[in-house]
Amino acid sequence: MSGPKSMVRLSNRESLPALCFVTILFFLWGFAYGLLSILNTQFQRIVGVSSAQVLGLHAAYFGAYFVAPPTFGQLVLKKWGFRQTFIVGLCVYGTGTLVFWPSAVLLSYPAFLVSNFIVGLGVATLELGGNPFIALCGPPKYSEVRLNVSQAVQAIGSVVSPILAQKVLFKSVLDAASLIDIQWTYLGIALFDIVLALIFFYLPIPEASDEDLQQLADEREEVNSRKIGGVQIIYITLAFGVFSQFCYVGGQEAVAGVFLQYVEDVKPE
Repeated sequence: MSGPKSMVRLSNRESLPALCFVTILFFLWGFAYGLLSILNTQFQRIVGVSSAQVLGLHAAYFGAYFVAPPTFGQLVLKKWGFRQTFIVGLCVYGTGTLVFWPSAVLLSYPAFLVSNFIVGLGVATLELGGNPFIALCGPPKYSEVRLNVSQAVQAIGSVVSPILAQKVLFKSVLDAASLIDIQWTYLGIALFDIVLALIFFYLPIPEASDEDLQQLADEREEVNSRKIGGVQIIYITLAFGVFSQFCYVGGQEAVAGVFLQYVEDVKPE
């Protein structure tokens, strides 16, 4: 029995089922970001940590993005492929959500730092596999369209999770004792991660061999080899992409992390 067809040779119709399943991961890490943001705010209000410490929680989450991809993330992706990368990311993500349980019981700032960092490791691993998978799975000329649609789903998760957290999940979290009640929320997220990892284990996810990727690179050789000022254009666009992403996430975190506190300080009434 032959395996799944190479992802770079799939038509739009053939790639649709796999793209839908992987786009769930985009929603999941958008959901995680919004949920963690509200949880960190609740933790600040109940325990009385400073704004600088709350920024430390965000730094722990995004700091994991500098750790996971160049270490175990790229190792799993190169050696075992997209499927195993998704499974590892989901398992690490689920482990991080479980660590929130003792963190809430102990009301420990270092424990919350660790749990934020572990969740960040899992989400970074998912993103490491998810973005190139969406870009490569299907006709190359539609890669930007596929990424925009998946990123839109991620944005929905980022918007829905804070609303759900404030109105339902964390509505009754008013003091240190009630903070423990969030354990059931994170237990449910962890179980969902495990179920999703099992689905990916049995799902026939398409992959791309080194030969397929090399052939795809050869097809774009003429464009990629062009130079500006003696530097290949592919490296220039990569540098601009990294810089714009750095500015975007930095600006987003700066506003999300301190804006509400700023409003409360300026207009406490």
